[in-house]
Amino acid sequence: VLVDTGSAHLWVPGSQCVSEVCQRRKTYNAAASETVRIPEDQRTGHLEYGSGTVELRLVLEEVSLAGVTIHDQHVGTSVFEGPAPGDDENVFEHMPFDGILGLDFAKFFGQSRFPSPLESILLQGSLKRNIFSIYLSQDMRVPGSLVFGSVEPQYMEDEEVAW
Repeated sequence: VLVDTGSAHLWVPGSQCVSEVCQRRKTYNAAASETVRIPEDQRTGHLEYGSGTVELRLVLEEVSLAGVTIHDQHVGTSVFEGPAPGDDENVFEHMPFDGILGLDFAKFFGQSRFPSPLESILLQGSLKRNIFSIYLSQDMRVPGSLVFGSVEPQYMEDEEVAW
């Protein structure tokens, strides 16, 4: 998934997605999960990015991120991934990721508010320290890093962190 510090939602391509782009992605099948819970009201939602739109169904799932397990996290499973309004090109066709992990605090999804993955991690007391760190390499061949609860000193220019 793509890590996005400007959004608060976690979504992945769903196995019921009708968009052609979903057929070329890894998809999530809620029916095959042993830890999924389907909300009684089977909420749906619509997310709009500058680059495209996504129609979602919400499930509650146990999610593991960078060694941290989140229980009953709201996860959007896409049923449609398409171009932004007024755009003919579906930018999702050119993106090499299978969904988005938003690390911002929760926004409104339809009419109901639910905790973002980051908020769920904090609310569930999963971390030794309430911090996360991201390392982005300038060399696209070198992987980046996402760590919850600490920092990785080998990626720091200065060993001292100012809080």
